[in-house]
Amino acid sequence: MNAPSHHDFLASQPVFKLRHLAELLGWRGLQLRHVTLDDGKLIVWYETTDEKFHLQINPHPLGQTTHYRATVIATRYGLSLDAVGFYDLTLGENDDDLRQCAHCLQPTLSRSNFKSKEWRKRFDSQ
Repeated sequence: MNAPSHHDFLASQPVFKLRHLAELLGWRGLQLRHVTLDDGKLIVWYETTDEKFHLQINPHPLGQTTHYRATVIATRYGLSLDAVGFYDLTLGENDDDLRQCAHCLQPTLSRSNFKSKEWRKRFDSQ
């Protein structure tokens, strides 16, 4: 049996579910991104569109569609690329699971948090 093509794998990605999760955290415009390496390996990730302030979600481990790691890149606010760190998440089966996941991520990855200079200071020493 042949392995699924890159096209089939991309088509199987839970884009709408992850986009809904991002929206629950206050982020709009989450997009699926991908690159094919020289060896043919396909790397996928998700991110919102602002290069200096965005949510990024990566499958972890690569190649599956349930477990992810998410972070916020906030160089616009003077935070280093790795200041926020990555947070594990698992996509559940239904909307309640998704809301619970967003609730757990809210304290760190909610877009509205970054409006507060005092809140952002917690990352200065990390």
